[in-house]
Amino acid sequence: MREYAGPSPMQRRFVRLAPLLLLLVPAGTMLFSVSHTGRMWFASLAGRSEARSLLPGMTIEPAPWEPGRLVVTSIRSGSEAELKGIPVGDSVLDLNGRPIFTLEQAHRYLQQGTVVRLSVSHQGRPRTIVLGREGA
Repeated sequence: MREYAGPSPMQRRFVRLAPLLLLLVPAGTMLFSVSHTGRMWFASLAGRSEARSLLPGMTIEPAPWEPGRLVVTSIRSGSEAELKGIPVGDSVLDLNGRPIFTLEQAHRYLQQGTVVRLSVSHQGRPRTIVLGREGA
């Protein structure tokens, strides 16, 4: 008859790491859920997207790192926005001279007119760009 030798070194190592894993998995899940990627992933599961293509040739959405700020999240290739040099990541300061903080405000401000005067902040420097509405 063979005598039981106890847990293997691998089993002992796992038993010591198990409490750490029990802390890291929920913490990682929480960090993912508040990240930009996590928010977009969870929004897609819920069947909605916060990003909106309100502006000609680009998509904007709320900046997760700064409440009350909208940010450019995509630029359509060949669009007027791309030709005018608006990069992804620029913060939107105002539309047609009116400060905006939400997508609903942006939608309201864009109800009329054929041009959009857009002020953005690129690396801390504000600039104004005029875009035609036909590509919206």
